[in-house]
Amino acid sequence: MPRVYSALNVDLRKNLKFLAEVFYDPYWPSSGNLSDNTPLSIPFDFDFGFIYAVNENFRFGLHYQRPLIAFYYKF
Repeated sequence: MPRVYSALNVDLRKNLKFLAEVFYDPYWPSSGNLSDNTPLSIPFDFDFGFIYAVNENFRFGLHYQRPLIAFYYKF
């Protein structure tokens, strides 16, 4: 399954990061295709979100695409 993407992240503050991604994936359903049973129409999609670092080990994020809420824990 081919996938081509470009991503960007920007540090807004020391503990807050903005993420953006544009990608081509003909097998990835967009957010509009999840609510109804229409076939996939446009293979291009985007995602953006924020990641907040609570401390050095624990971070959580909010994204536009799935997963909407993400938890990151580093041992």
